[in-house]
Amino acid sequence: PNMINSAVEASVSFSRLLNFFMIEEQDLDAVSRHISAPEDSSVERITIKNGTFSWDSDGNTVLKKIDLHVRSASLYCVVGTVGTGKSSLLSAVLGDMYKVSGSVTVNGSIAYVPQTAWIINSTVRENILFGKPFNSKFYEATIQACGLTQDLKTLMAGDMTEIGERGINLSGGMFFCCIDY
Repeated sequence: PNMINSAVEASVSFSRLLNFFMIEEQDLDAVSRHISAPEDSSVERITIKNGTFSWDSDGNTVLKKIDLHVRSASLYCVVGTVGTGKSSLLSAVLGDMYKVSGSVTVNGSIAYVPQTAWIINSTVRENILFGKPFNSKFYEATIQACGLTQDLKTLMAGDMTEIGERGINLSGGMFFCCIDY
């Protein structure tokens, strides 16, 4: 039995490694990068013009006709539900997607912080308070401002719902882009 188990594990590992080694190389020309950013804050730091992008070389487009203009000293938010293309948009800027058409230009350097849940294994309330004392008036105002009222109603125990390991029982979608802010 141990030999059969080891053979199955080896087969799965070989298949995964083969798939990894057969992945196409990233297109280094998908993004036009200019190392030094202009001093003028009115100049765009990140630009996508009529961009269409795909996750595979077959051309099954995920993002179509994207126009994005990001200036210095500005805060941008890309907001949407799960699966609407927020992470794909960021991947297109980074050059991690196939550029089917259009242009992507980055002036200066950019940093990428991956979308990672930063949630403690406790209740929703404790994740909101994060060690601060409970103040019902401020807490309710925070829930309202974040638009969590309806979400908390869907949870069985409301804000006393225990959050699983790494937020496994929660889902969301938002990333922020801050340029020289």
